[in-house]
Amino acid sequence: MLASTHGPNPDEAHIALISDFHIVLVRLPYGAATPKRGANVVAIGPLFRARDGQREVQAFRFEAA
Repeated sequence: MLASTHGPNPDEAHIALISDFHIVLVRLPYGAATPKRGANVVAIGPLFRARDGQREVQAFRFEAA
């Protein structure tokens, strides 16, 4: 994991990951705590294109190690 942010809703969190040499954004399930920087993350959910063209996974489940 590279970085995390909350917003615009305080219960909504996003994290940035590196996958297949690309940066992928992951929207975590509501109320989920963000993992520590450098953690290995497995996110399960559909892959979309965000408004700015970035790849975004809308995770309904994720695990961090």
